Amino acid sequence: MSFTIQKADGTSEYFKVEKLRRSLRRAGATPAEVTEVIRTIELRLYDGIRTQEIYRLAFEILRDIGAPIATRYSLRRALLGLGPTGFPFELFLAKLFEADGYKTQTGIILNGHCAPHEIDIAAYKSDHSFIGEAKFHSRPGIKTDLQVAMYSYARLLDLRDQQICQEDICGIKEFWLITNTKFTTTAEDYAHCAGVHMLSWDYPRNNNLHDRIQRAGIYPITVLQSLAPAQRQSLIASGVITCQDLLANERLLHQLHLGKDKHQAILEEADGLIKHTISAHKWWGCQPSQIWRKSVIICVLFHFSRYRIMTDVQKEESQKTVISFVFGLLVGGLLVWAFMGDGKDHDKMPANEEVETTATTTANDETTETTSEAVVPNLQVGEGKVTVASGKAGREVTLGETVYPIEEGWIGVREYNDGKLGWINGVIRFSKAGNLVPTTIPLVQPTVAGREYAIVMFTEAGDKTFNSATDKQVDTIFATFTAE
Repeated sequence: MSFTIQKADGTSEYFKVEKLRRSLRRAGATPAEVTEVIRTIELRLYDGIRTQEIYRLAFEILRDIGAPIATRYSLRRALLGLGPTGFPFELFLAKLFEADGYKTQTGIILNGHCAPHEIDIAAYKSDHSFIGEAKFHSRPGIKTDLQVAMYSYARLLDLRDQQICQEDICGIKEFWLITNTKFTTTAEDYAHCAGVHMLSWDYPRNNNLHDRIQRAGIYPITVLQSLAPAQRQSLIASGVITCQDLLANERLLHQLHLGKDKHQAILEEADGLIKHTISAHKWWGCQPSQIWRKSVIICVLFHFSRYRIMTDVQKEESQKTVISFVFGLLVGGLLVWAFMGDGKDHDKMPANEEVETTATTTANDETTETTSEAVVPNLQVGEGKVTVASGKAGREVTLGETVYPIEEGWIGVREYNDGKLGWINGVIRFSKAGNLVPTTIPLVQPTVAGREYAIVMFTEAGDKTFNSATDKQVDTIFATFTAE
């Protein structure tokens, strides 16, 4: 019997078991794990089931059998969890490209031929450079459309040949449009025609965002199942974006007031995820599909070295062995091809594939046991007062005692020159109902030593995504400071 499934964007299609199989293999599931997941899900399918439900079931099965890939299987949902603002996603992209050898900048202002532009990410290395727009969405069904692709091309035209650094390679010739979800087909067609590079969860077919994350082993902390949502947001507010950041700044876990066992469990999960990725994708510096090829070379060299010192009788017997050996290699090669592809695309997914880790909300997100271990301070609401505990120049400002004039909104840093407010350097959301009490303000535009800045607040329009057009600034400057 064929079942229809409802996709994240509201459309429907028939359930295709091969899509589920591919998504599991991409995450690194063993053949036995793939078989177990598919067998269980097929027994629980019904007409009209949502993709979120299918992949929630898949995640639970992997977790219950203790599969280490369960965490990586929730990767797409983890990217959605980097919100509510787009700033953490921009920082995550910077770290991802840095792992590929680029030097990066985020939140910079570049003057075009006709107007200034705020650039989400600029990246360059010895033989390549580009600037990019990062479109973050907090729900999987939202796609980046034609309008965004068109204004990206307009920005490229205005910024063409401007410099993002002093090296010869740094003249702007490429503009990348990057999203954590998907593009509409018309946006993809337009960008291909106009020469705008696009990168999404599954676009292009090869070397898309998912592929790059898996290859680099750079995972957002929102993928960690041992962290509750409030704990993740607290760490992100402190500038911890990736699992590598967490391991390098272990002391920041202390602000969550965790027990010793819980503290250790989080570190072990982060460390295990990174190590498992390395071991799953490398063998003597090889990708999995290269293992067979390297084995062939080693075996042939070994046999050739022995052949030179054999007697004639031994050589005759050895020739029979070689024939059997070659036959075995052919059979082995066919098996590798059947299960892993051609060695380049085995962990890739077709561009229109809907078999993602869509909405795999984990049980740890919902258990009171996990959440209760995070002691989150109450938001103080009153007339409004802010003290800056540390204004050291860089990518964050540490807050001291803070009393908020409203129960929900955004607190941010702005440039402050001669009594006038300038560019917004960064904001972070606060909420009494949501227990969001930031201790630091992450900045997309770093503060500069010797310059003056102001602490301001904005209302929240209801979409939990910062937009300076709809989230109105409270008519008060709560503090000023000079970066040290």
